[in-house]
Amino acid sequence: MASVAHDFTTDESISTTVATVLGRAAGMDPATIRPLYEHIDTDALDALVAHGIETGRGSGVSVEFSVDDFDVSVRGDGEVSVYDPF
Repeated sequence: MASVAHDFTTDESISTTVATVLGRAAGMDPATIRPLYEHIDTDALDALVAHGIETGRGSGVSVEFSVDDFDVSVRGDGEVSVYDPF
């Protein structure tokens, strides 16, 4: 499992953080993995998390999806976790 807290003080999107964590979990450079947008609408993910933060409801946001050999969890507070599937 790999897990990080997204840094909302940067211009980096939450979907970029997801791609970075996926790359680490796969032991690869994040730039060499399949694009995240082939698995999930990255604009929608970014907008959903941003909306949660802007409205103060980030803790109520949770998105889970699979990417290749991994399960991904993104919480509205910025916690991004990547797991090997069970």
